[in-house]
Amino acid sequence: MQLSTQQIQHLSHGQAQGRARHWQAVADAALPAAQRQDPQARLKTLADAVAKAQGPHGTQAALLGLDVQQTAQWLALGLQQGVPWREARAVGLLHAAAALGALWFVDPRLLLPTQMLPLQATLEASMATLLKLPHGQRYKAAAQRELARRPALRLGLQRVLAAPNDAAALQALSLAAFPPPEEGDDESPPDDLPPPPELEQFLQRERGLCAQAGVNDKALVTLCVAGDLALGLGRCVRMLALAPADPAERGPWLKESLHGLARPQP
Repeated sequence: MQLSTQQIQHLSHGQAQGRARHWQAVADAALPAAQRQDPQARLKTLADAVAKAQGPHGTQAALLGLDVQQTAQWLALGLQQGVPWREARAVGLLHAAAALGALWFVDPRLLLPTQMLPLQATLEASMATLLKLPHGQRYKAAAQRELARRPALRLGLQRVLAAPNDAAALQALSLAAFPPPEEGDDESPPDDLPPPPELEQFLQRERGLCAQAGVNDKALVTLCVAGDLALGLGRCVRMLALAPADPAERGPWLKESLHGLARPQP
């Protein structure tokens, strides 16, 4: 049976409503009656539930949970700015963080400059904007781009991890994350093309995040850049929050963790 566009849209709308009712019930069941109308309490409860839904305990689930909790903290800032609570939108943003990373809405890997969320003067104002705006089309574009490039990105990350000092492997991974525009012919792009501005923007943001987190070791920064080219802007920096405190162990720990994330997931 073939469905019309209108029928498909109706089914999609019904599924969205069903998901919204599910997460509303999750929050209602977890909170005492006195807190069920408190947006901050609902946000925290929903973030915990979305993080838990990512799978059993392990490095991958822990990483996804970090991005979910980071997004929840940012959304809480938006609520403190007096933005009205939009539960379905908040849940969608929590799931987007798990799928694409907490910074997916400003990740040059996933979105064109015109699609990115405009950053405001302060983080609080940016998060207020995040809660105010619909993100369905923005998220759809980012998810489609990530899905299309995922096999090449994971393979490229495996090659970098196998040869961390191989500049060519890192360059190939960068090309997988930021492929040149299609020209409509079968010719390979010239080797002397300058890096695309989106890659330079990504690297600038990535190094800034590393510096803010106190990640200054050159080899560790390179590992973070490689991991985030495959997994999402800033994810490795957040992941290092789970790493051993001993500086000598942090690099090997991150490398081993990235090995697990680079493998195809069932």
